[in-house]
Amino acid sequence: MSSTIMTDTPDDLQQISLRGGHIVEIASNESGATLRLRDTAASAGLEIEIGWSPQGPVVRVRAARIDFETTADINLRCNSFQVEAAQGISLRAQGDLTASGAAVAVEAREGRVVARANDDVQLLGEQVLLNCDRTPEVPDWVKLAPGLMMNELLAIADASGDEELIASVCGEEGKENDPR
Repeated sequence: MSSTIMTDTPDDLQQISLRGGHIVEIASNESGATLRLRDTAASAGLEIEIGWSPQGPVVRVRAARIDFETTADINLRCNSFQVEAAQGISLRAQGDLTASGAAVAVEAREGRVVARANDDVQLLGEQVLLNCDRTPEVPDWVKLAPGLMMNELLAIADASGDEELIASVCGEEGKENDPR
């Protein structure tokens, strides 16, 4: 958080030194004003900044650790929400965890993806593709094989000439019912 909210140079800057090595800064400029609470050290262990940008009011917080705790709900509403973690992200819920979007993508750049459930795992979709791309639609100009429509199935004997395979799939009754 090295950049400040102020986009133009301050016309008036007031500083108040507090015990514990903190400074309160109030700066006014053409865009409005900025209120900043920060450490005196250049490393800035704590910084809270409230100000204005051309897009509107902005609040920035920088600290070694930030904890939110409430017995009620936390609701966030925004245009876009991004989270970036240097090491990891963990989401846990004692109840249900739901993710929803116009499209959802999960990618493991290194390593594996694990889906584990104590009950059924369902993959519901128009097509479930496993290790393959979507089969392209057959163009209108492609002629189909004579006498066979795309939605018709071949008789088992026509699909495979292997008599043992036909017998194992159909059983003895299946051989009699085979239209061949």
